[in-house]
Amino acid sequence: MTTPVQTASRRQLVADAERGIRMNYRGVKKNLRSMFSQYLTRNEFFILRSLCQNSPQIASALSNEFQFSASMITALADELTKKGLISRERSERDRRVVELQATEEGRALFETLEDMKIEYLMDVFTDFSDDELILLSRLLDRMDA
Repeated sequence: MTTPVQTASRRQLVADAERGIRMNYRGVKKNLRSMFSQYLTRNEFFILRSLCQNSPQIASALSNEFQFSASMITALADELTKKGLISRERSERDRRVVELQATEEGRALFETLEDMKIEYLMDVFTDFSDDELILLSRLLDRMDA
């Protein structure tokens, strides 16, 4: 049975872990947003990434995936279309349906941004050994939040 002191210590450990995760996530997100800002907004990047990994898709699928409103998906798709990064095409199976897919230019930009992200994260984790990265990955997987 745990004592009140052990419970308090455990609570503090959990609070410290949460703070560390939150602060590091916030810092990584801020730095990536700054790196990507000359190319895309964060939400545009999410949509482009999804379309590069699984094209074509319909807007409602993206809306469900990201929990964005239909109007937000439309606005993001409009911007990405203007930038030449995605295209809209009528479905061959059902002409009433409009499918979104990444263009070659969109795929190229996505690859560039992914490379930038990995280079940044390589720098962030430069002082971690491979074993420490494996442990970190396993611990985060165990959280299953």
